[in-house]
Amino acid sequence: MEIVNRDRKEISIDCKFVPKPWLEFEFEPVVLKPGLIANCGFNFKPQQARQYSEVVEFIVNGLSSYKIELTGLGQSSNVSTFDQNLNFIFLIKLSIYGETF
Repeated sequence: MEIVNRDRKEISIDCKFVPKPWLEFEFEPVVLKPGLIANCGFNFKPQQARQYSEVVEFIVNGLSSYKIELTGLGQSSNVSTFDQNLNFIFLIKLSIYGETF
């Protein structure tokens, strides 16, 4: 996710989010000058086949609170192997953004 300072003065940004086993988060508090961009990374690692949801709160200039909601869907995976004379077949069910491949 990108955070852009479109103001004419610098702003400070902090986040109160505590990472979860299923959602990693990379962000350091920052002071952004006008026109600059800060990046924060989220890594979704579902552990069960279920719906996930988390609200992440950012604090701007120590006063204003901005909340975003992150949602994701964990899917069960089907992995099978077939060994015939050292030939392997891997069958994997993969779901990305609700589309199964």
